[in-house]
Amino acid sequence: MQAVQSRYAFSSQSDKMRLDLHNHEVKSKCIMTTTVKCPTCQQAVEWSDKSPFRPFCSKRCQLIDLGDWSDESNTISTPMKSGELTPQDAESLIEDIEAMLAKNNENFFKE
Repeated sequence: MQAVQSRYAFSSQSDKMRLDLHNHEVKSKCIMTTTVKCPTCQQAVEWSDKSPFRPFCSKRCQLIDLGDWSDESNTISTPMKSGELTPQDAESLIEDIEAMLAKNNENFFKE
């Protein structure tokens, strides 16, 4: 019996490599970047490694948002019920947060 060739049969290895390269180029051109609006100023921000402050557009907007949380202009809409967190869990959570803040304290205001 004679083998049936598919319609995508390649005449040589170089043809296959050329097609693979073309497919790679097409795929790389089709990748779309995601953009979001900065929560502070509504400026468009590309969601990628090029935007180190994402979802914010800049360190300034990030700090403005932090200030809003610290003076309680922003709040969580549903308060936690007292039974949801045991005193031991609360203490552990506080210790974890304090350790994280101490670790990041030196680099927080550096750009």
